[in-house]
Amino acid sequence: MLRQTNSSVSANSSVYWTYTQATKPCHLYTYRVAINNSYCNVTYEYEFTTTDDGIVFVGE
Repeated sequence: MLRQTNSSVSANSSVYWTYTQATKPCHLYTYRVAINNSYCNVTYEYEFTTTDDGIVFVGE
């Protein structure tokens, strides 16, 4: 499910996004970052897990 699209992002810049839909405690979420330009297309996939007390564990 597409949640955010950023076009015309400058080279060597950072883009931030808050995933407000991650509200289930003790749940594993997966998100994908796709980088597409005239030189290459690359996709990275990441995971994070929420806990009962609101802590988030991030992994690749």
